[in-house]
Amino acid sequence: MDEISPMRIPITMVFPPPSVSHATLVVFDEFDKTRTGRVPISLVGEMMKTLGEAPTLEDLEDAAIILDVEKNGHAPKTQFVDWCVQYRQVKRDARSVADQNRLIDARRSRQMTERDAELLRNRIHLLEREERRTLKRISEANRKAALMYERKKNANSKYIERHKFRSRRMKEMRTCREQNMVRKELSRAAKVRAESNMMHRKIKSANDVKSMSRNLAERKRRMEKEISDRNRRNHISVVRQRQRHLESKLKREQRRQEESEVEYRAKVVDEHVLQRMKRVHLSHLEEREASLIRRVENVRIMQTDALEGLCSVVATSPTDASLRDAGVKEKPMGEANR
Repeated sequence: MDEISPMRIPITMVFPPPSVSHATLVVFDEFDKTRTGRVPISLVGEMMKTLGEAPTLEDLEDAAIILDVEKNGHAPKTQFVDWCVQYRQVKRDARSVADQNRLIDARRSRQMTERDAELLRNRIHLLEREERRTLKRISEANRKAALMYERKKNANSKYIERHKFRSRRMKEMRTCREQNMVRKELSRAAKVRAESNMMHRKIKSANDVKSMSRNLAERKRRMEKEISDRNRRNHISVVRQRQRHLESKLKREQRRQEESEVEYRAKVVDEHVLQRMKRVHLSHLEEREASLIRRVENVRIMQTDALEGLCSVVATSPTDASLRDAGVKEKPMGEANR
């Protein structure tokens, strides 16, 4: 079965809230000493640090290329604000995708452990059923050997009847073996069909999940677009109110991010604990399987010994006059088996 790849969250451009744009404008005005609406490109790094960001050298080089639209070494206000918005959105989306991928990997590992445990339980059940069948065959073979041993002690007049009975019993055994083989083939075919149906159901459920995730992502993009349009239309009327609540909103946002990070770490820890528990359970099941395999091997050895004793009993003829004349007594079936 094909492995289902984790869903990748698309990075979409979402317009920032007016509070973030206002903070960027305030920092720009602080560095714009001449009030010309332009600042030198060399001050972009200090401006980003003032906004609480830590851009790398590559980010600053890209900013120098993007912001220097007039090729005079200065960045206009509008270009700087747009670039800051895009930079923050890209960094936020990158962190979100990395966290989502780690959680998906932990869940996938837990599902594989559960599937291995289920397969191991099925194998143990099959081994137990094989052990019961083998013990039943051994008891049947012992019963037949005892019956043949008792009949062998009768007179020569019953030799013909004993021979007919033995032939009839052998035919019944062959019939039983053939019926058992047919039942095994039917059970194997049923198992293959069940596995095929399960695979089809899993593929169908995976496709349903993919389509649902795509629909949710599309709906989310539409909602984000509507929200951004509504925010742009209402920006002028609510800008003063958002200026007063800028500090409180930033604090709430930081607190919410910390809570979400704590919750995510708790989920990851729970997934790892569950995975360790499943591994311990899997090791116990493997030990149980090894013990059952040893028991089946011992039972097979016992069956082989019983069949050898039966063959030795069948090979000895009751009409051997030389052995009776010599006074050789036949050993009981129990001693032959020992």
